Amino acid sequence: QATVTITIEGADPLALLDIVAVDTPTTTDALGHVASLPAGDAWISEWEPFWAEVWLQTSPETTGEITRATASVLYNTDLFTAVAVEPGPGTTFESNDDFDVEPPLLNDQDGRVQIDARNVAAGLGENHQAALIARIRFEPTEADSGVDLRLQESPPLVPVSDDWLRITSGTAAIGTPDPTTPPEPTDLIDIGPGASTNVWPVPYDLDDSQRVGFTDLAFFAASFLQPTTDSPSAQAADFDSSGRVDFADLSLLAANFLQTSTSGQPVVLANNFPESFVPQVAQLQASGNLSQISNELTASDLVAVAAEARHRLGAVYGEEAEARLESVVMFPADLVEGRLGQTNGNIIQIDKDAAGAGWFVDATPWDDLEFSEANDHGVSFALPDGDAAGRVDLLSLVMHEYGHVLGLEHSPDETSLMHETLTVGQRRSPDGDADHTAADHYFQTLSDS
Repeated sequence: QATVTITIEGADPLALLDIVAVDTPTTTDALGHVASLPAGDAWISEWEPFWAEVWLQTSPETTGEITRATASVLYNTDLFTAVAVEPGPGTTFESNDDFDVEPPLLNDQDGRVQIDARNVAAGLGENHQAALIARIRFEPTEADSGVDLRLQESPPLVPVSDDWLRITSGTAAIGTPDPTTPPEPTDLIDIGPGASTNVWPVPYDLDDSQRVGFTDLAFFAASFLQPTTDSPSAQAADFDSSGRVDFADLSLLAANFLQTSTSGQPVVLANNFPESFVPQVAQLQASGNLSQISNELTASDLVAVAAEARHRLGAVYGEEAEARLESVVMFPADLVEGRLGQTNGNIIQIDKDAAGAGWFVDATPWDDLEFSEANDHGVSFALPDGDAAGRVDLLSLVMHEYGHVLGLEHSPDETSLMHETLTVGQRRSPDGDADHTAADHYFQTLSDS
């Protein structure tokens, strides 16, 4: 039986080729098999060497084994440099009488790695297991600029998450190892989306020099003992996202002092990194024509509303939740268009003008007199011609952001306090079953830890 090259026009894809990023090589069997395609690591640091693994998995419609595979890998040369490539346990880069295999090509100028591999033993991928074709070693070098730290923006730490490592093309031959024509590029191989791993900047490299040095110490000293409300640079220096630049942050900076991107030493990070640095965002849901409101939110506007928000959440989730929220840092900020608020760890930022719709800042947030009686979903509506009509309820937004601090995630229920959008003229309640279930899970997790 001859090798079957995937070149049949109009047929469904017969294999999936994809790439993942991992800190530690994936454990496989002797031929490089795993049951299904690995997901890869959730995140890596910009100073962390890693492996990119190229996997091929045949579809259930195919028969036979993988005899040859090629892949063209594209990567972001600002982040890392490809320094080596090795075959999987069941493949080789060496030619034989049946296949004239091209040697691997590493081209850092164009950010390309070309891989051509054949199987070295019978049975590679024949039972539709995911087969490891090759591993590429990536390392940060002095030529790599890494991920920019946005010292004057909020949030200052934003990972590179899209399109930094992917396969652009590939081929496969599936059948038995009888010599025939080598595979050619075809759209009958599905190409996966690429690495889903986020690449995070090292937070201590405040001047983006790829070294934690005296300039970074000077930047840090300028914000020392300041709350993160004082400036974006203070937020950048709050390495543990506590809401204040303090001695815990100084300890983290000291643990990494004089570290460089190429030193090969692990970066010491806060225990909540990067989870507390991923903003939880609430958006404005437009309803009709929104008038632009010029009055901007002030810190004093938040005091009574935040206290009532803590009280209402405490009534549902308990005194422990209310006490937890006392330490949260909250302040007005100029957020991106359409965004009402965002939460990073213990820090909440509220857009100054409610994305242009204007806030309803309730002077008596405990009485709900500006709203109708709540419906069965816990949603109240602003009374016509009242002060809350046509504006975004600040109390609802603050409760939503506090919910993220307590571990609540966005809900798909459009009437939920934790839905990702908030409509003008609505006040929402934290009494919903979905929200309560999530909070119960959060506090059970705390008690088990």
